[in-house]
Amino acid sequence: MTVNKELLSLSGRRRARAALVASFRYLVHSSAATNLESIRAHGLLPRPKEFAADVEPAVVTKAFDGIRPDIVCLTTPILPVQGSHEGPSVVFAIRTDDLPATVCLDWSYAGTWGWPDRLLRQRTCTTSDQAFLETFRELRSVVVLEIIPPNKLRVRHTASMAEDPSEWPCLLNAEPSAVFRSNALVI
Repeated sequence: MTVNKELLSLSGRRRARAALVASFRYLVHSSAATNLESIRAHGLLPRPKEFAADVEPAVVTKAFDGIRPDIVCLTTPILPVQGSHEGPSVVFAIRTDDLPATVCLDWSYAGTWGWPDRLLRQRTCTTSDQAFLETFRELRSVVVLEIIPPNKLRVRHTASMAEDPSEWPCLLNAEPSAVFRSNALVI
């Protein structure tokens, strides 16, 4: 069994979340600035993303009853945050203990699929949970499958240009005109 097959199980996704909560205070998401009002109203909504070329789609869809789930991509709060969109972007943060119940490695990100198995083969890690966390530290991309509500989000704001998301205001309390917008780094 590959590490990803194990991590895609319900218990694997829950263990992945627990590992993130134990290791990181915040994760972040970059979105096009044009999405700000929609996110403020509805939160971060999972979106369809294609599988990376190295992913085994059948393994993912089997873990989710035959469908390819929509996802929200999250990364570490190291600025600047890269996004998959062009134009001005806004960075949102979520406390890891506010994450939805399950987390997976990002199957839309090339290279992620085989990374945990490589770490185990090289004996860099000894368990699938360690391999998950080290893969995230190195490749910086995980996904959640559920909506992240707006009341759980912080937003980078011109009044607090700090890189630490704990210093950012809650999205619902932030003045929209003062939300920091930057040019996205497209990956």
